[in-house]
Amino acid sequence: MTFLNPFFLFGLLASAVPVLIHLLTRRRPKRVEFSSVEFLREVRLAEMRRFRLREWLLLLLRALAVAALALALARPAVRGAAGGGRGATTAFLLIDKSYSMRTQEGDRTLFDRAKARALEVLDALEAEDRVQVMTFDTRARALFPEPLEDHGRARAAIEALEPGSATTDLEAALSSAIDALTRAPALHRQLYVFTDLQRAGLAREAPARTLPPGLGVTFLAAGGPTAPANHAASGARYRSGETPAVQVGVRAFGDEHGDASLGSMNTSHDVPVTIRAMTSPGNWREAGRGFVPLPGAEGSALVICRQPIDVAGEAVLGDDALDFDDHRVFAAGQTGATHLAYVSGEANDPLALALQAGEESGRVTVAKLAPENVTSTSLAGKDAVVLDDVGALGEGSLQAVVDFARAGGGVLLVLGPHTDPQFTNGRLFEALGGMQIVGAQPIKAERGAWALRRSAVGHPALSGFPDAVGEAISQAKFTSAWRVNPGSEGRVLASFAPDLPALLERERLLVFTSDAAGAWSDFPFSGSFLPFWLQSLAALAQGNSPDLLPGERLDLPAPPGGAQAVWTLRAPSGQEIPLQARLAEGSTRLLSPPLEDAGLYLVLASGKPLRAVAVNPDLRESDLSRLSPAEVTARWRSLRAQVVPLSANAVRAVREGRYGREMWREFLILALLFLAAETVLGRLWGSRSASGEAGGSATTDLPRARASGTR
Repeated sequence: MTFLNPFFLFGLLASAVPVLIHLLTRRRPKRVEFSSVEFLREVRLAEMRRFRLREWLLLLLRALAVAALALALARPAVRGAAGGGRGATTAFLLIDKSYSMRTQEGDRTLFDRAKARALEVLDALEAEDRVQVMTFDTRARALFPEPLEDHGRARAAIEALEPGSATTDLEAALSSAIDALTRAPALHRQLYVFTDLQRAGLAREAPARTLPPGLGVTFLAAGGPTAPANHAASGARYRSGETPAVQVGVRAFGDEHGDASLGSMNTSHDVPVTIRAMTSPGNWREAGRGFVPLPGAEGSALVICRQPIDVAGEAVLGDDALDFDDHRVFAAGQTGATHLAYVSGEANDPLALALQAGEESGRVTVAKLAPENVTSTSLAGKDAVVLDDVGALGEGSLQAVVDFARAGGGVLLVLGPHTDPQFTNGRLFEALGGMQIVGAQPIKAERGAWALRRSAVGHPALSGFPDAVGEAISQAKFTSAWRVNPGSEGRVLASFAPDLPALLERERLLVFTSDAAGAWSDFPFSGSFLPFWLQSLAALAQGNSPDLLPGERLDLPAPPGGAQAVWTLRAPSGQEIPLQARLAEGSTRLLSPPLEDAGLYLVLASGKPLRAVAVNPDLRESDLSRLSPAEVTARWRSLRAQVVPLSANAVRAVREGRYGREMWREFLILALLFLAAETVLGRLWGSRSASGEAGGSATTDLPRARASGTR
């Protein structure tokens, strides 16, 4: 047994006080011999023996009550299986800073609660204990090189913490903290984890490992057992043109009653959306308002803007428990015209002529390039590149297109008679991802021809065309097409037949499986030819800027003419981050450090903004469903994991986990029981003694009367 307040053990000496009082206040009666009462001697001696026995028993109860009270004040604890106790101790405080910890519950966020509980645990540790503070999201980070005894410094570090923008990997954090704790030389080692126990944080399987002796793991929940419902902005894409608009996507997690495990809202409702435009670095204005219908777990809608957005913008949803994922930033690209690089081996392709007509109306600007002239310099400043029936590209040109796509530019690939499946599959699709041409030859229509029909609803590439799935987009007739497998992440927007896609999308890649030159169709002579391509390119070309996740690096080719420029990246906080310019593959590339915060970043050349970079949160973290204590103990059984719910006292849990279960309540109850027994027995025996004395006086009066009568 361990005593947490051993100083109060001196109170055991107070148990002798009732004995001393008894001895000091004891009175000896004067002995007087009477011959006439000699026969009562034996009776009185028996009564005195019983009286003394009762006195000693009451005295014992008083002494035990005082001793039990002293032991209660000394706070005894039965040492538990974790092997705690006094001695050299190292405690690690592992605090979850993923963005789900920004969730508001009551008047505080989960992160504020986690910090408050961490400070309570810090205060419960002994002054000589060594402390390390670690934060984690996708990985764990120690705040100090080594555990320290300066608890004031640890307190200041905890109070200064802020939540981040990344997702949670709880297993990686536990592994890092346990490995660090294993190297600690202390006899006793404790790991306290402050988290919301988010189910989405289980990014990997729990490793089968055994804790070394003297190490215990305690989870202190930052939130209640039930997670609130949440919705998040899943997408925001700007569409320039005569009527600028933003395509906004919304995803729902949990139901309206707060059960996040259901994965979708129970009832259909509209989510309000506000569009904000960045007018200059740090300055914003409202550009439009609308609603996104949410019939189930996902919804999407086009929100019209009052005026074009020049640089970048943001879609903001209505408030809910987690405000962080209600914001979705986007790069707007160039206002008005879509800037294109058109690559073809033919001199006068119908698509090139049609795009020139669009150039006259101000919808697009076109720079024609021969396949051998495609370089990072020639693609700089463009929103999209069109590869119109290009058989193959040289190594330099292929690398320039791949770099352009990876930097956020759009690629439109039009297949045709000159397409080389081996090059397209083995080089282009392999670099850009996902899709595959099936077969070495194109498919020919067996009877008649195919029509171009819609396969997806609500996509901006087909805005303005018939909305119903299966309805013809054009009356043009197509006789041949390549069969393309969209892969697991591709999406079919239009088809020639149920098993023959016509227009496919994957991230910033659009693929049209038939030619645009008229060899396999009369599409160039259709009235829908130019609107189809202009609308598809406007949806594809959302600015030559990548969309990153927190923690990723910006890696893109430097725009031309900036050889002497000082390249920096302006963060959402206003801080300017230096960009590393390096020569790779014959071109200058700009590399940033990991971008930890979500929001809009601006690429600056000697202070002049050139483009916007959107960093948006990973929506896996938006699912707020939580693990139950039973699931935690079952998953980390080998770690002897214990869960302290939000309703439990953190300090008591720490002390009991370290020293064992405290017994002061039991000793206090025992002291009260001793006092109660002493009181009851004292009153009971006192009343009996009083009645006995009254009877005894009546008995002794008779001999006394007889003696006087005899005289």
